[in-house]
Amino acid sequence: MPEAVLKENTNWVKLISKEYANFKDYTPQKLKACFLAFCQGLTVYGSAFFTGSILSHSKKCYLGVNDVGIHIIDMRSKQMIQSLEYREISYKHITENTLLEIKIRRDQRESRNQRGSSTRNVIEIRTRQAGVIVHLMQQLHHMNGDYVAR
Repeated sequence: MPEAVLKENTNWVKLISKEYANFKDYTPQKLKACFLAFCQGLTVYGSAFFTGSILSHSKKCYLGVNDVGIHIIDMRSKQMIQSLEYREISYKHITENTLLEIKIRRDQRESRNQRGSSTRNVIEIRTRQAGVIVHLMQQLHHMNGDYVAR
């Protein structure tokens, strides 16, 4: 469980018991199908995950890359920092600095920032995996076209 969720005063046993009652008559196959359907609805479904650090505020993060785009997640809190679709960004690997540079195309839309703060047009993430990430993003972007709805 994410640290932020554990800090909340929630009676997990009561919540789980209540939900369990809703599913007690389901077969194992039906439960698996429900779980898979839930997972497929997640923006990060099918992502390959990498680690990095956002340069602007030295925040360690996970980078999820899938057919939708790139998803930046706070490593400590596990909260989504930003989720960007391929049609909204351009990206490149800056080899000499081991950087992944993501430029947000503001004319497409205001970027979706889960925390509600304004974002800059360029996000620089230091990661030794920048080359692999860019290659994967290029493959997924071209394989699936400009937009995949989820």
